[in-house]
Amino acid sequence: ELGFSLLEIKELLAIADGNVYKCSDVRTIAESKLEFIENQIQQLTKLKKTLSKLVITCKQSETISDCPIIESLSKGV
Repeated sequence: ELGFSLLEIKELLAIADGNVYKCSDVRTIAESKLEFIENQIQQLTKLKKTLSKLVITCKQSETISDCPIIESLSKGV
């Protein structure tokens, strides 16, 4: 799987059928998708780091009122 949605695959295959575009046009689309995926990975890595810290801190809390996950959600973090 290359990370393309079904709609994106349909569009790429339509480009191939048209015989109007060049491979470099498809490469440009793929480069854009790659950049999007790299941004998602960065966001997910940041999210993982934040959530991991909250989980570790949560293990140390005894009451729900001290739960850092609940506090974070209520603050909109």
